[in-house]
Amino acid sequence: MVGCEPTGHYWFNFAQYVKQSGMTLVLVNTYHVKQTKELDDNSPTKNDSKDPKRIAKLVSEGRYASSSGTHLWASRTKELRTPP
Repeated sequence: MVGCEPTGHYWFNFAQYVKQSGMTLVLVNTYHVKQTKELDDNSPTKNDSKDPKRIAKLVSEGRYASSSGTHLWASRTKELRTPP
């Protein structure tokens, strides 16, 4: 199981890679990542080195959503953006 914080369009390629590799991708809410970071170290500052730890913690605690429907949406969006 691979946990991901879906921000912008950056995670679409990663999600496709995980799916093609036969792994399960789960998504954590970006707000939850921010809140757990603030609770754990009492600091609202953005720190990318802390994010993977927070994402792993949320996934291990079962606080995530399935990404099965998002793959279909991302694939369809890519089809619509690709010129004929």
